[in-house]
Amino acid sequence: MRYIVTAVIRKGAIMSGVLLGIVLVLLGAGSIAAVVAAAVLGYGTIALAIGIVSSAAFAAKTV
Repeated sequence: MRYIVTAVIRKGAIMSGVLLGIVLVLLGAGSIAAVVAAAVLGYGTIALAIGIVSSAAFAAKTV
């Protein structure tokens, strides 16, 4: 039971980190803020993904 609870909590934390990053990017807070927030929350892979997505979005805006 403890493992199930831990897995659910981790999944919720990961999703909140993803949502935080998405919200920061959408609000124009910048990709750096989103990556830093994800990194501070301990999600290195998510931070990398947010950095890639936000860089692609920035490139699309400037073209």
